[in-house]
Amino acid sequence: MTSSSRPTTDTARPAGHTSQLLLILGCALGLFLNHSTVVEGVNVSIADAFLVILVFALAAHRRLVIPPFVLVFFLAVVAIAGVTAAVLTPILFGVDAGTAILSDILKMLVSFGYLICGIGVAMAGIHMSVLRWFAIGASAVAALGIVIEVVGIPALRATMYYGGARYRGFMVDPNYWAVLACAALAFLVRDSTMRLALRLPMILSLIVSVLLSGSKTGLITMSVLFAVLVIDSVRKSRLKVEIALLFVGVGVAVTVAWGAITQAVNGVVNQYVEVFPQLQRVSLLIEDPIGAISEGGSGRADTWESGLTMVERSPVFGVGIGSYRAVNGSLFGETTVAHNTYLQLAAEWGLPLAILFLGWMGVLLVRATRMSGEDSAADDALVVRNMIIVFLIGSFSLSLNNARMFWLFVGVLIYLVYQQRWGAEGKKDAARHGIGTQGA
Repeated sequence: MTSSSRPTTDTARPAGHTSQLLLILGCALGLFLNHSTVVEGVNVSIADAFLVILVFALAAHRRLVIPPFVLVFFLAVVAIAGVTAAVLTPILFGVDAGTAILSDILKMLVSFGYLICGIGVAMAGIHMSVLRWFAIGASAVAALGIVIEVVGIPALRATMYYGGARYRGFMVDPNYWAVLACAALAFLVRDSTMRLALRLPMILSLIVSVLLSGSKTGLITMSVLFAVLVIDSVRKSRLKVEIALLFVGVGVAVTVAWGAITQAVNGVVNQYVEVFPQLQRVSLLIEDPIGAISEGGSGRADTWESGLTMVERSPVFGVGIGSYRAVNGSLFGETTVAHNTYLQLAAEWGLPLAILFLGWMGVLLVRATRMSGEDSAADDALVVRNMIIVFLIGSFSLSLNNARMFWLFVGVLIYLVYQQRWGAEGKKDAARHGIGTQGA
């Protein structure tokens, strides 16, 4: 399950023991990305230990590349947002973030490590195996959650269910788990190298685990993912017009019958809500999608308003790295994060840096979508693109700017897009951005 039968166009694939070492370390990293916990106020993962080892291994085997445009942007964010937090924010808002600045710089450094690690594993030609083991680990954790729900294991339930009701796996938050599960789902749906008999139960377990998490964010993200998969299928089909008309007809029918559908779903929810209390959140989402996200226990509206206020007061430089909680506490008496990655970045980095980053991400996704060819690079790019889209959708109600797997996915996509896009032209484009085939 960790190797692909498809031909590959990777130009830098190590051989022998080098390949095996990087493969083992990479797959272990992918597997343990399904774990995260808070120790002394710091979010840590077993995967972090493998990250350090893998970075050194990639460097030793000449598969570690840091594109200049990535390095320059990272240093610019650290310098500008760091100085803002240390100098400008105390003047504008009268608060000093103190050691939180260094803490957030460390988080950014870890995210940067996952990004260059993603580039490295893609250059080594093992990216699909790494992502496959990430998905296998997620589906195994999802299956464990179902067993706990059905059989009942008190010790594990206390650990893996938030408040004893919402499944979170080995992550710190049910919503985080739900987005992670959707990313694994995005991989497995498109992983044609694994037999359907193996993938199907894994896919079903991930879907059920999202329901068990009671995450409205997860349900919306999963719905958008399925819509993206449908659009991809239509785009590749020879019957584009016929299929498009079919889906338009289905959409119209669903819209017309929405009241009856809502009533039927609520009937099912009311019937089983005592057994599966998580279903109550599904009902809230269907009845009032906007209100369910911003209110209904989520409290997003006030949190987003706090973030928007910070952006309004300091639109160019933001409040700086590590200062968000302190400023929020000073202005509104709440020391929470933005619960929205886009607001979080705009408030911390300032609008110019945030818009530059998000604009570049948009270009990267468009380029991945436009990749064509019969080789595995185009297919791999679409798979990784979908996994990133999952996190971008989840980012509307979660602060995922330091999510480890997101940056790993971005690193993989950077290599696939710039190294493989349009054949020789893509290699020239990659060279212009400092992404080469060193060590090939």
